[in-house]
Amino acid sequence: TFDDIQGETVPDTVGPHPGKLCGDTSLPEVVNGIAGKALRFEPGQGQYVRVDRMTDLCPAEQITVMAWVWVDSKTAMWGDILGYQPEQSRGDKAHPLRGFRLWKTWGCKSIRFYIGDGTTRPYKEELKCEALDLQRLQNHWMHIAATHDGSVMRVFINAVERGASDVVARIVPSTSPLIIGNYLGSKTIYPFHGMIDDVRIYDVALTEDQILRAAA
Repeated sequence: TFDDIQGETVPDTVGPHPGKLCGDTSLPEVVNGIAGKALRFEPGQGQYVRVDRMTDLCPAEQITVMAWVWVDSKTAMWGDILGYQPEQSRGDKAHPLRGFRLWKTWGCKSIRFYIGDGTTRPYKEELKCEALDLQRLQNHWMHIAATHDGSVMRVFINAVERGASDVVARIVPSTSPLIIGNYLGSKTIYPFHGMIDDVRIYDVALTEDQILRAAA
């Protein structure tokens, strides 16, 4: 949670990986969330949370990332929830992808989860999983969890599986910092608009029941 923020420092409640509140013109605002305090992100402010030394927080074999999210419908743009892999490849600009990325698409039509195995892939062949038709969940708290067990990627919305993709791969860590609420490559293209609370990363792929208990 974001309950114990001191100044610009966001403590890690279970390990030695504190974050830092960042922004071009203002910092993310600490507000009441669903699990204590949350952070509110406004577009156009360059706001995000930066967590360095992330290599050991990107397990290669299995992973679960989750957060409570409130998507503000007043801004329909794409928005990054958390992650630290480079932007998706585009045609001739394809490059090796590493790490993971969780983001919402335009108008919250879907939530996408990407992983990178260090190989160069064209855009349509990237390793991803998607949960569709989420527009009606805007302006409400929703719990998002994404997992990869080494062979299948899954996305859960409110502890119910909404998407799955067969992906046999090993995640290659990125040397970039973890970014919450924005995209490291360009803070003006994919800023998140809304609130984020209770961000978690596990080194196992949790089951649906385990995700339900974690979200309770």
